Amino acid sequence: MKIFVADKISEEGLAVLRQSKKTEVAVQTGLDEQALAAAVADAEALIIRSGAKVTAKVIQGGSNLKVIGRAGVGVDNVDLEAATERGIVVMWLRRNILSACCWPWRATFPPLTTR
Repeated sequence: MKIFVADKISEEGLAVLRQSKKTEVAVQTGLDEQALAAAVADAEALIIRSGAKVTAKVIQGGSNLKVIGRAGVGVDNVDLEAATERGIVVMWLRRNILSACCWPWRATFPPLTTR
């Protein structure tokens, strides 16, 4: 499973995501709409904070996307209509970044919790 991280998150959070041999974690921040759409092309999960804007074009580019996780409060930077049309789960957590990045993936993809 490929997880794409489009905004800065803690190294602790990234370390937890990388624990499973079943995941590939790619991190690239500061991307514009076109670059983000290309970057998520083969990702199943996208982690963002407030910087990345997940537009309909980005969602269309992510043909394998199953979940978009927003670390922080709200999802005003995600096109919810486009995500809903594609059946992509959009979630947010206001807790610390480590919690926000880790528990949604474990709940959504339980096989990732085993090594």
